[in-house]
Amino acid sequence: MPQKSQSQPKSADSLGAQPPNPPGGEMCMGKDVRIAVRVTAKEKERIQAKARKCGLSTTEYVKQRALGYKPRTVPPDALFACLEKLGELADKASSTELNKEIYTVLKQITAEFLLPGKG
Repeated sequence: MPQKSQSQPKSADSLGAQPPNPPGGEMCMGKDVRIAVRVTAKEKERIQAKARKCGLSTTEYVKQRALGYKPRTVPPDALFACLEKLGELADKASSTELNKEIYTVLKQITAEFLLPGKG
């Protein structure tokens, strides 16, 4: 007579959870909690594509979005060339007023195009 196979309880790993502490009791970079999210294959592709455009890993992209940030796409090299030229002009500025104005513009460009937005 065939025996019934007893179902084994699922381990924490098969449910997407991490064990509380890695071997040796050390924590990996202070991050000891994992959040697992199920998505469709198409959703995963879209998320990964957006993360690549921002130059981020999928994990970092999802984490920033979940925390309310709006990661920006990687700007074209031409923007960095312009920023470099503005920086050179600021170094050569003959007046402190002009120097301050150039640095103000540099800060605005950096905030608008390079730093992740909040909200």
